[in-house]
Amino acid sequence: MRKRGFPLYIRLLLYFLMVMAVPLLLMTVYYAINGQENVERNLLRQGEASLVSLRGKIADQIEAYRHKAYVLSTNRTVINALEGNPSQGLYETMFSIMTGDTYLANASIVSLDGDIRYSTHTFPSIYDLRYNRNDFSPFFDISRAGNQTASMMSLANRYRSTSNSQIVLNIIRRVLDEDGSILGYAVVDLFQEALASALSSIEFDDLVLMDSNSYLAVSLLHPETYGQMDQFPGLHISRVDSSYTESSKAYCLMSITGTPFVLAGIKSYAASISTVKDLLIIFMVLMIIGITIAIMLSLVFTKSIADPISDLIKSMQMLEKGLFKTRVKEARIKEIRDLDRSFNRMTAQIADLIETNKEEEAKLHTAERKALEAQINPHFLYNTLNTIKSLARINGQDEIYTIAVRLGKLLRANIDNDKALTSLGESFALVESYLIIQKIRFSSKLEYTIELEDSIAQIQTPKLILQPFVENAIGHGLEPKVGSWMLAVKGWKDGPRIHLSVEDNGVGFEDSLLKDLESLKDSGHVGVYNTYRRLRLHYGQSAYVSFSHRDEGGTRVDISFPIQEEKEMEKWPTQ
Repeated sequence: MRKRGFPLYIRLLLYFLMVMAVPLLLMTVYYAINGQENVERNLLRQGEASLVSLRGKIADQIEAYRHKAYVLSTNRTVINALEGNPSQGLYETMFSIMTGDTYLANASIVSLDGDIRYSTHTFPSIYDLRYNRNDFSPFFDISRAGNQTASMMSLANRYRSTSNSQIVLNIIRRVLDEDGSILGYAVVDLFQEALASALSSIEFDDLVLMDSNSYLAVSLLHPETYGQMDQFPGLHISRVDSSYTESSKAYCLMSITGTPFVLAGIKSYAASISTVKDLLIIFMVLMIIGITIAIMLSLVFTKSIADPISDLIKSMQMLEKGLFKTRVKEARIKEIRDLDRSFNRMTAQIADLIETNKEEEAKLHTAERKALEAQINPHFLYNTLNTIKSLARINGQDEIYTIAVRLGKLLRANIDNDKALTSLGESFALVESYLIIQKIRFSSKLEYTIELEDSIAQIQTPKLILQPFVENAIGHGLEPKVGSWMLAVKGWKDGPRIHLSVEDNGVGFEDSLLKDLESLKDSGHVGVYNTYRRLRLHYGQSAYVSFSHRDEGGTRVDISFPIQEEKEMEKWPTQ
């Protein structure tokens, strides 16, 4: 069964879609499937790297203030004050310990009974043990801890300083006497500004500090956000030292070594997901535009290719109907233009061949008619010549006898229509018979030579290709000349071609008569023109006939044609 091919338009459209739309479609599918996952993965990776750096900075800050709390709790002046012997240099000592951090943290000391209270700022009422005792004491947890727990950190004790700074972290230490008895407590409270240097450049939407002991949490970026863990949905302290996503947010949790705190970074990726969606929309729009462009280009290219092909098909259909003068307009596309040119050359060659065949058939009919006319009562002509020949022999008229014999041979060659071809040897023999008769006629005035290479004597050619040129040389070249006449007929082989020549020392010819042999068609040189046309009909454009002036005076005729193989010559029918 014949396979049904796709139209050119469909093929081009598919090719354009594969080149233009398919890559966009693949990218769209990829981002639709993996876009959010890639965003989450990259966001968590970046968050972890950023949080590691932040954790280190915050840990360093906490450690620095924990050291100040230690120095404060072990200072002799502070111990003396809590033992009931405060000195005038106590404030100087406390401010000295907090040097450089006075506006970033508050240092306080308080005795167990609350009667002794000192602070670098206004003493916080939350640490006043006169009113906050037992379960309400901010030092309840550390007071119940064992002796090995000298300090604690917490997020529980919040208040605002006199400068309206929010306290975000408390560092509490016991103050002991020489016997190890608890005298009171030293507290360093960190303002939110104390961690500002560590938070100068962050990539999170929020940064939360969580207390794993009390399950309290505070936002370091928005310190007013404070409370139990339920105030921070999505944060799960149980997933410390891990990263995860929830509700379009990325969470990174890392514990701060040496503290009960967990630092959590929160980053919303809703904008990134929106960007991915916007990108998907852009891809879809580009894909639609690409498909539209592909359709338009397919139409344009199809038209540019299909129209010339349609014209060529129509021209072929006209050629099938016998309109051999049909020509197709050459297309702009090189390959199709070459095809159009080939078609035009083919139609021209077909038209020429048909004209040539018509001409050959016409000449064949004419020749056949003349041959039939020439064959009317041929025995009468031969009987007449035989009678002349017999009378010449009886009366000793050798010249008349020779003329009769040679004329009989010429007559036999002219009316013998059994075959269209003859050998070069036979053609040269007929020329010799004709020249013998002319020699008898003109006697010593005419001298001639005939030369033919033996190797080409059997080459088959059309009949009578030399006779008209020899007759023309005598009738038009030599007879008008005064003095002796010379005529030379030669035949030789040069490579794959045969060359024949007829030379005379006659009066020559006018250049205007023989510039174009086609012009002899309606002239008096009918024999020369017919011979020229028969050569062209037999050998095509590879046959040449030319006339030239001899330097010594006279005319030279050159005839050249290729040697044809026997199989090639078989296509020329015999008459």
